Amino acid sequence: MIKMFMGFCIGVAVMLAFLYLGGGTWLREFGSTTERAGAHLEVYEKRLKESTQGAEKAAGKTIEKTKEKVGQYVK
Repeated sequence: MIKMFMGFCIGVAVMLAFLYLGGGTWLREFGSTTERAGAHLEVYEKRLKESTQGAEKAAGKTIEKTKEKVGQYVK
């Protein structure tokens, strides 16, 4: 019970210190930076998906050609 009360008091003290020391401003800046990073990641994700689709098509054609040639020798 005492540990729980101490944890609650420490949590409140940390929250008050965060607010007093300008945590809101820092949080707003961190949020805008995170949004910009997310936008950049979406661009990279789109490029990666496009390139993997092209690679999948090329690999599929190669696999089919290989199966045809192997099938000729197995028969």
